[in-house]
Formats: sequence, structure tokens, C-alpha cells
Amino acid sequence: MLKDGGKVKPGEEWTALNTAPSPLGAWFALLESVVASQRRQSESLGKSSLNVDAH
Repeated sequence: MLKDGGKVKPGEEWTALNTAPSPLGAWFALLESVVASQRRQSESLGKSSLNVDAH
């Protein structure tokens, strides 16, 4: 979903919010992108044991 190695470009999260079918769906889309980004960062650092599901 995100390009450039998971880095979110300015305004990209707002695009996700505006194109979501509902406010709840928008929050899930934003949360999913954040979690995916954190997961990619932790994998690139070799910290696969990092708990990214805490929030």
C-alpha cells in the first residue's frame, strides 16, 4: 500500500482517510499503515521480537 520502503509521504494518511468508506474504516486503514510501517522498520533493524501490536 505504501511506497518508498514504508515511509509515509506528507498527506498520504489524509488520502487514506478521505478514500475510506467510513470514519471507522479510515481509522483502521490509518492504523494498518502505521503498524505495517513499524513492522517493516523493526524487521530492517533485526528486531523481529519487538511488539508492534501493543497499541
